[in-house]
Amino acid sequence: MVSLRHLKDAAASGRWPFASVPDPERARYWAGRPEQKRLIDSLLNRWGLRDRSEINVIWADYGQGKSHTLLYMLGRLQSPKIVAHYLQLPAVSSGSPFVRLYEQIMRDFPFALLADEVFARYKSAPMNLFSEPSASQRYLVQMLWLIGTRAPGSDVAERWLRGMRTVQAEHKELIVGGKRIALPGAPRTAPDCLRVLDDIVWATTESPISNGRLLVLLIDEFQRIGSLSRTKGGEVCDSLHLLFNRHPRRFHLLLSFATGLPQGIPLVLTKDLINRVSSRVGFRPLTHAEGRGYVQELMRQFAEQAGLSSGTDFGPFESKAVDFLLERATHESLGLSPRRINIMFDLVTSQIVHSRADKDGALDSQISQKDAREAFDSIREQVTSDLETQS
Repeated sequence: MVSLRHLKDAAASGRWPFASVPDPERARYWAGRPEQKRLIDSLLNRWGLRDRSEINVIWADYGQGKSHTLLYMLGRLQSPKIVAHYLQLPAVSSGSPFVRLYEQIMRDFPFALLADEVFARYKSAPMNLFSEPSASQRYLVQMLWLIGTRAPGSDVAERWLRGMRTVQAEHKELIVGGKRIALPGAPRTAPDCLRVLDDIVWATTESPISNGRLLVLLIDEFQRIGSLSRTKGGEVCDSLHLLFNRHPRRFHLLLSFATGLPQGIPLVLTKDLINRVSSRVGFRPLTHAEGRGYVQELMRQFAEQAGLSSGTDFGPFESKAVDFLLERATHESLGLSPRRINIMFDLVTSQIVHSRADKDGALDSQISQKDAREAFDSIREQVTSDLETQS
């Protein structure tokens, strides 16, 4: 059975179950909301079974588990046959928003994977690098060859593809078979970024080196497009729409919106893009019963990871203590969310652990409603502040 002592020991090793910030390691686990999990798993299974490209939308108000869901999906998509990439639509105050989005996509894009495939395909006949790829896409395959062979110029090639600054003098290193690579316009403008990204999607999903791979872009914070002017917002939507149209197979976009009003999503997307959306999955505020299920699942997962029996439904918490903390975590208008639950249980549990640390046997006792109330009252100001900051 999970006790306070187990939670105290877990805190030192980074296994504390109440975290308000999502991360890939914790996102391997899903707590609560079985219906949404079923919809997400169904979407992932559909991507694995069909070649047809899709655009899908996830929406949720702040703290309802949107980013955690995308990271959960990212973990589920780890496969040699899939390139899955999580990123956020950057906040843009000046310049081209699509250029900034391109830079985000390219920041951690796995060029080494594609480069290894290029090397494996052309190592026995490297001169085919000048004939097999189409003329318009030849530069990309040749750049990937440089990266894959770790040849002089490989660093320049990778920086160029990622939209990082390179100078003309460095381009003299971009040589394959004694010939300079014929580069298109560098990805510095929206049209040039679209052209290069178009070729990268082709290389990943359709080219002779793709081996039938899927490419999935999980784009978080897409509601930021609503803060852009109609022209700049249209630049992003139109570019993604064109990209999607050019790759009808094995290319998936997931757009995630931080909003509790899904009816507003069509207002910030262009009509052409919204018409391409295949499905939408929403996360509304948790009910009290769902909040209980969420805490129960957190404790069950903690027990499983620690090699313990799950014991009572709520680990060290008595049922009435859970009800009390959930009631205090519920916002008058925003309702209850996983983040608010995690903040409440994190602070109150930490306070109780601290207050009992020097008392024999106290860490093995259950947390009653009275214990939870006293701990909450002693740190009420901090709890209120943290909850308001995360609202």
